[in-house]
Amino acid sequence: MENLKENFSKPTQIFNNGKSANTNLMYSGLKNYNNTISSKITSRNSSSQEKLLLINKLMLDGKFSKALNLAEDELKKDNKNSNLYNAIGAILYNKNEEDEAEKKFQKALILDNKNAQAFCNLGKIYKNKKDIISALKCFKKAFSLNRENKVLFDNLNSILLEFSFSEFNTLWLEAYELILSDKLNFNELQMKVIHKNAVNFLILNPTFKEINLHINENRPLTNNFIETLVSFSKIKLTHLCLEGFITTNLKFERFIRKLREYLLINRKNIGSKLEINKLIQSIALQNYIGEYIVYENENETLLIKNLEHEIEKEIAKNSTSNFMSLLILGSYRDLKKYKFISKLNFPFEFLKIKEIFVTLPAIENKIKKNIVDIGQIENHISNQVKSQYEDNPYPKWKNLPLSPKKYTIKEYLNYKKIYFKEYKTNKVHTLKVLVAGCGTGREPIMLTSAIKNLDVTAIDLSKSSLSYAIRKAKEHNLNNINFYQCDLLNIKELNTKFDIIICSGVLHHLNKPMEGWHQLNDALKDKGLMRIALYSRIARRELRLYQDKYANQDIRDYNKEIREFRNNMINHNKNFQNIFSTFEDFFVMSELRDLIFHVKEHQFTLPEIKSCLKDLKLSFLGFDDKYITEKDNLNNKFNSFFNNKRNILDLDNWHELEKSNMDIFREMYQFWVQKT
Repeated sequence: MENLKENFSKPTQIFNNGKSANTNLMYSGLKNYNNTISSKITSRNSSSQEKLLLINKLMLDGKFSKALNLAEDELKKDNKNSNLYNAIGAILYNKNEEDEAEKKFQKALILDNKNAQAFCNLGKIYKNKKDIISALKCFKKAFSLNRENKVLFDNLNSILLEFSFSEFNTLWLEAYELILSDKLNFNELQMKVIHKNAVNFLILNPTFKEINLHINENRPLTNNFIETLVSFSKIKLTHLCLEGFITTNLKFERFIRKLREYLLINRKNIGSKLEINKLIQSIALQNYIGEYIVYENENETLLIKNLEHEIEKEIAKNSTSNFMSLLILGSYRDLKKYKFISKLNFPFEFLKIKEIFVTLPAIENKIKKNIVDIGQIENHISNQVKSQYEDNPYPKWKNLPLSPKKYTIKEYLNYKKIYFKEYKTNKVHTLKVLVAGCGTGREPIMLTSAIKNLDVTAIDLSKSSLSYAIRKAKEHNLNNINFYQCDLLNIKELNTKFDIIICSGVLHHLNKPMEGWHQLNDALKDKGLMRIALYSRIARRELRLYQDKYANQDIRDYNKEIREFRNNMINHNKNFQNIFSTFEDFFVMSELRDLIFHVKEHQFTLPEIKSCLKDLKLSFLGFDDKYITEKDNLNNKFNSFFNNKRNILDLDNWHELEKSNMDIFREMYQFWVQKT
């Protein structure tokens, strides 16, 4: 059988089956779909669309000659059919006749300049020819024509992940704006990379450079500079870069910090301009995402105190405030902590600020009052940890890469290369799941979106985190997650045995981790599954010096201390780039507190974990690798390191690998086990 070329392996790149996705599990489903369609094509009066689907199926089956003959026969009947030319082009491409394929795609577009699939396929040809500019034009056009098509999104996404440009230009600007505006095909990991590339690209903007020079030299405010700020705000990418994700680019962060300070100092002379207010709103949202971790000097702190008084006086007089002043304050402080914020009338253009600082906090406060608590939190360390996460709910998140369809637990774990023994206990219709230490709800929500038939119990110490989690679950219309305030050490009071237990990043914050792990094990059914995440001592080797420094200090204002620590690291520590530059935690207040300032942290090695598993009678099933779709995932690294000659389920082998690749588990050991 002839082989389909990888780039044309999915039928949506030939015909408009816009809702297909890009995993093998979904691909097998597509094959079933096409078989069903083809079985219906028995009448001599088959429609043109049905013939296209049959041609598509023949291609999927590798029957290129039959597919080509059928397509050419149909073309004789309808030589103005753009889709037929596109189909013939795809067939020729897979017969390694790329020049002829290119002509057919171009003909398809002459007949129909809105044929998204033809643009996409022509983009593939250009990409193969290393004509990246033409490829990007085609992929951008294809996705702009059909924003709901996952494959069209993936092709534009992939070229922006793979390539970058050394000069600011309109083509790349529009491509970044298009992809970062997408809400349907969201993939968090990829979007973070795209966002990082987009920030690097935005820095190339001449307007950015002009503003950066002006504020760094502390030049006086002029009308020309105000108009330059307006021009910068009119660039959609400016707002997408500021509002989408936390920036991990220190040059861009310094720009935000200096611009924020400049606006604070000159606020009374800027005047009221909508575009500048929009820019300040985006700066405020970026600082909100980072939880106000960016450093401020003493003069700024004093000016902010004055600004607070000014706003309070204005509100006391007439219940209104200079909105620019409020937005500048929101660039430095969490506005929901001010009593006056609920009294303000927000202009239509700034309802996003109202939602974040007024509406959502009010919803969470209402939720918090109704959270059920199970057992008393009596452990000293548990109470300290609870206090930390009440102050800094962790992690704060906005979007999630939710699964487009649901799988059985077996399908889900097989996709992750986790192979477990099936018993009657884990074949039941509804699986009882415990997420111990659910934080702000990412894990239970992601699990529930991906796996069928789950009854989820999610517990956490912090009501602030739980109220955030409950709100997000409601936003996603999930009603099979029950949230409780409960110490992991009290889970016996749940009076339930679970089929699956998820406990990520919790055990290593207990005073006695094994005490908590035994509690989890006791709550797990025989043959049940458990996913655990623990810190690696090897991966965190360079953090210990800083963790130990703050371990026994009586810190009264953590936020101030963290800002000072961070500023000193950036400006005075020569090893900063080596130690912290790859930790995204360094750019968010709660995450940096968790990284360096946590009240309790234990670290593990793989031999220690192996010993724990033996004591608990748990079998190691494999590491849960979030890079499963990448060629450089953990299992591939293991097999490459050992040349496919070692047992991948032996933790001693993984320990040997880690000693040679000391950062391989930088984000924690995350693994599945089964109760024997």
